[in-house]
Amino acid sequence: MTAHLPTSFLLGVRLLARRPGRAVLASAGTAATTLMVTALLTWHAELDVRPDFSRFGPIDVRADQTGQVLLAVTLVLVALSVLNTVLLGWSTAVQARHTLAVARTLGATPGQVTAALCVAQLLPAVPGVAAGVPAGLVLYWLFGTQVMPPGAWLLAAALAVLLTVGALTALSARAHTRVPVGRALSAERA
Repeated sequence: MTAHLPTSFLLGVRLLARRPGRAVLASAGTAATTLMVTALLTWHAELDVRPDFSRFGPIDVRADQTGQVLLAVTLVLVALSVLNTVLLGWSTAVQARHTLAVARTLGATPGQVTAALCVAQLLPAVPGVAAGVPAGLVLYWLFGTQVMPPGAWLLAAALAVLLTVGALTALSARAHTRVPVGRALSAERA
């Protein structure tokens, strides 16, 4: 059965299985970011359905301040999530240096190794996104009104988070696969 699976997927699953705590951390970070992005989208959807007569006066000022705070918190969480993704991808590549060098010696290409590291980051990110969207909606509904943003917004946000995780991981992984196999194996012995 595993003979039909791509090499990069098998390597990624192996890397993920060796560090389950890292997978939980990656999933939690992705869920927190997705939660805040979902709350921000829900807030914008609430502004779109609010009648024009309630958009003026002190209520509008309060809504603007709420939006600014929500945007600031979301941007901080996105920045922290970007840093977390880069550091997790880099540390996974460093700690799996020997395993990945052996895989390259046995015929895996640098592209397959990069894809394996992306798989190791994306597999835990998917449940994080899947949990972050409903959690963001519920959290917003607890403190705001029950407005549902368009499904296309939520889908686009979820895909953007996953694509960002993949791209950031690919950048750090690609830089790591440029190290020659011989140097990676000899560094492991030293």
